[in-house]
Amino acid sequence: MKKPIHVFDLDGTILDSMPMWRNLAKNFLLSQGVNPPDNILDRLLTLTLKQSAVLFKNDFLPKLSADEINDMMMDYVRHQYANNIIAKPGALEYMKEVANRNIYVILATATPEEQAIAIVDRFNLPIDELITVDKVGIQKNDPSFFSKIGNNLVVYEDALHAIQSAIVSGAYVVAIDEPARADKELILPLVNEYWYDWLDKEVPKSYASQKE
Repeated sequence: MKKPIHVFDLDGTILDSMPMWRNLAKNFLLSQGVNPPDNILDRLLTLTLKQSAVLFKNDFLPKLSADEINDMMMDYVRHQYANNIIAKPGALEYMKEVANRNIYVILATATPEEQAIAIVDRFNLPIDELITVDKVGIQKNDPSFFSKIGNNLVVYEDALHAIQSAIVSGAYVVAIDEPARADKELILPLVNEYWYDWLDKEVPKSYASQKE
């Protein structure tokens, strides 16, 4: 039997960071004198920070370059990740339990690599590999993001678009509840398991190697 691979999302799954991300675009545009449209979050849902910066330049801030916009937003994000963002209760303990077994652990995220590495170091996340959307050039709403990782995957996710593509790729999907999202009723019938928190959870038996 092939060694199982457990793939953890970061924001909204391991980290309690979605309120920060949901308010980032609105607060940034307001700081630049722009009243954000009501659908701004929907437009940014599957975009990385760099892609969001391009959209902001094209649609709202033509006098700034996309790089300048990205840098300005990144300064705020760096501060939040270094000082204020916390892990969801039980998430770190669960990851350590997985890492104590003969399981390959991947952190797969749309978060910029610099911030993801900072979180790995800050919380000493027990991972074997870090994969970012920017690095591989594939969005998480594309099933090939997951299928290229391999087979025999367990995917832990909170976002509907990533959950859908993970399912199409053939992964066993554990959805993690995220109060900032309003699509729980769409997610529930799709996934293998739905966890409202990380506390006292057991590794899915079919994907749990023995402790070493």
